[in-house]
Amino acid sequence: MTDLIERIEDTIKVDAYQFMLMDNDGSANRPASALAIEDLGAQLKNPDVWFVATANIAIVKSNVADWHVADVALELWDGHPPADDKGWIKSVTTQMYCSSGRMLLVQTLGRPSRKSLNLRAADRTWSVRCSLGPGKGERYIEDGPPQGLESYRLQFWPSL
Repeated sequence: MTDLIERIEDTIKVDAYQFMLMDNDGSANRPASALAIEDLGAQLKNPDVWFVATANIAIVKSNVADWHVADVALELWDGHPPADDKGWIKSVTTQMYCSSGRMLLVQTLGRPSRKSLNLRAADRTWSVRCSLGPGKGERYIEDGPPQGLESYRLQFWPSL
């Protein structure tokens, strides 16, 4: 049985239908063979693709609204997390190399979150599952983007 080691809850402003998950090193310390962010973004032109990752960078594409605030949970597991489809519309799993091992949410226009998930290991490839679910219900804050439209969960565990 696998255990949840850490869970961070946060929100991120979705701009132009996207937000990013980034290693604290960003584009530094990436293997030469890693896809460029432009190539990663090009994969999102496929309407069936909504989560893509390469070394230190992942992009999530929203299909709800081009500008809103999404709820996001980042989780670290000691092994493959148990299946949990309850409340999630869809999920996708891929591999992601992380050089520093500190992951944070980043707006498409570059503003990073102040919270980060410490993977507790640097220079390692991780399995990451991104799950999409409905939000807590649409609500508006004065002069701000809508909130509560959708939620995401990103689960990390050591890749074999």
